[in-house]
Amino acid sequence: MYTLTMTYDETLREYSKDESELRSLARTMFEGKLCKNARKGKAQYPCHIFAKRTTERHNTYMIHYEFRSKDDFLGGPTFFALIDSSGGLFAMQISMVYGIKQRVTIFSPHLFKRYKERMNLNMEGIDVIKEFFKRNATQHRNSDFRRKDGDDCDVMDLCYDGAVFGQGTPEGHTFYKTFINQDQMSDYRKSLNEDYNDRIEEARIFASLCGGLPAMLSLPTLKERNK
Repeated sequence: MYTLTMTYDETLREYSKDESELRSLARTMFEGKLCKNARKGKAQYPCHIFAKRTTERHNTYMIHYEFRSKDDFLGGPTFFALIDSSGGLFAMQISMVYGIKQRVTIFSPHLFKRYKERMNLNMEGIDVIKEFFKRNATQHRNSDFRRKDGDDCDVMDLCYDGAVFGQGTPEGHTFYKTFINQDQMSDYRKSLNEDYNDRIEEARIFASLCGGLPAMLSLPTLKERNK
């Protein structure tokens, strides 16, 4: 069972023990009525389908499928482990890096609290988490702020609704701690340096290849700000 005291390596080992059962649960979900309707064009698109499941090891997961149309299914499923704490729910995602290496991404209860406040959402608990992942399924790395006292670094990554901040490791694991919306980013940009703005240009190229993600495309570079 997941605990908040686990190392990233221990977390990956725990996930590996659940993975086969999780994929079986996801296949059952995919063959269920909601996913079948989405594949037949009987849904409003984009269509997000979530299910909460608990494995035999007593780990709770949220399984997520996304359909942009009946013919445009975004692979999946995506699994998010939910870890309860006195401060609220942590969400944790295990993903593959270049198809060869697993990476742990953790989203803190404080991040979801700020997301609710800063996006003016009238919902609570797991519904806030679902809304975040509906709109911000991908975080694009834009800046590493390397610390002098160790190997870990502070990171700021862009997402559809704004940006998330946290701490990363050399192995690619990330712990996201908070969120700011696009309006707040206009103030934050004033303190950004030229190196960061080079990364913004890279992000905008990435965004254009993905069909255009507003939070990325709206970020001005240093050159544009100084016009």
